[in-house]
Amino acid sequence: MSARLFRVLLSTAGLSIAFGSASVAQKPQPQPPQQPDQSEPQEGPVREIVSVTGACQQLVVAGDDRSAGCRGPATNINYRNGRTSFAFVVDDVMVSFSGPSEARGGDHVTLNLDGITVASDKGEVMSAEDATGSCEYPDPFAGRAAIHCTARTEAGQFSAAFTSDGVPPNVQEF
Repeated sequence: MSARLFRVLLSTAGLSIAFGSASVAQKPQPQPPQQPDQSEPQEGPVREIVSVTGACQQLVVAGDDRSAGCRGPATNINYRNGRTSFAFVVDDVMVSFSGPSEARGGDHVTLNLDGITVASDKGEVMSAEDATGSCEYPDPFAGRAAIHCTARTEAGQFSAAFTSDGVPPNVQEF
């Protein structure tokens, strides 16, 4: 996953990344402050990001067919509060389909959607709308997987179709 896409995903998840700077203490300290172990996942709203490589067949944004500019990877974001989203990139924007709950049946999962977010490649949220719809997908670790999302908002119809190439997904845990 590119650094730019990673920053966009984190910003649309409501995160801000701050880099602390060392300060000079006026008085000697008995012990220097301990820095967090960077090898340990840090707490935040995002639990994991799963990137799936493959091909985007369709991306419709508010009724506008943007399929020609759609590109991989498809990204599944799992939040600590139980929410899940799928993000797809087209041209200079990212479209995120999100919902509060998943229903599992056999090797198939359905994510019930309640929101669509469109963000720029700089992480600026361009629109966030209530939605109804679903994303359906199998286990991407089991081989080729087809991800299908369809949602309706006041702005119009949103849909995505993406097929993985069968390569195991890249998982980043936080």
